[in-house]
Amino acid sequence: MPAELLRSLAIYGGCNPWSDLGDVVAANGNMVAIHSVRPGGRTIHLPSSARAVDAVTGKAIGRKAKSFRSEMKSPDTRVFLFE
Repeated sequence: MPAELLRSLAIYGGCNPWSDLGDVVAANGNMVAIHSVRPGGRTIHLPSSARAVDAVTGKAIGRKAKSFRSEMKSPDTRVFLFE
């Protein structure tokens, strides 16, 4: 089955998609990894306020952030850590 059909069926069945753009997302309480399928900005919403850090560069993205934006290329993979 095509990926778009599977996604639609999952949403119809009650699943909550992590990305409206079809990105591959892996997350836990300490990090989120995003592999983009299309270029553009992404808004990452955190479950609670945290210091967000780019795992590759070590650059702080926000202090006590509840959400932040990241521009992504395609294909691109970004990993963010939460402290």
